[in-house]
Amino acid sequence: MTVHGLVNAVYFVGIFIGMSLGGDDPVDQLSGYMAVAVGTVGLASGLRHIFLAGALGDHREPLAFANQTFFEWEAGFANLAFGTMGLVTSLGGWGVPAMSAVALGYAIYLLGAAATHLISGWRAGSLRRSLIYACLTITLVSTGAFRVIPAWNP
Repeated sequence: MTVHGLVNAVYFVGIFIGMSLGGDDPVDQLSGYMAVAVGTVGLASGLRHIFLAGALGDHREPLAFANQTFFEWEAGFANLAFGTMGLVTSLGGWGVPAMSAVALGYAIYLLGAAATHLISGWRAGSLRRSLIYACLTITLVSTGAFRVIPAWNP
């Protein structure tokens, strides 16, 4: 298995475990989801962008950024920020509004990233990797909505 495959496995395991936590209480379900799915995926994505970008091969070429190192650091710290906020709001007991705000912000960030990856992949004539990220994004955003919406009406 490649490093890229291992990182994707961490993402999907984090989402699966996050969706499995919390018992019957929607607020506890959202809290578990934020701690594991958003926290794990955010931290793993951040660390991947900052420390493993070179290990993942030439995946940035279709994006054609002038300063690819800047892109990796920017995306890495954005993911670290959302992962940290997911952990803090969940483990700190900040409540449904705070966890919902983090989920909404992360969803907007991820959907924007997925759109730019799809556009760049389409222009470069190689959508394979872009489609993988888009599927991961849709999975994370939809499972997040599946946890946020019921938590507002427990």
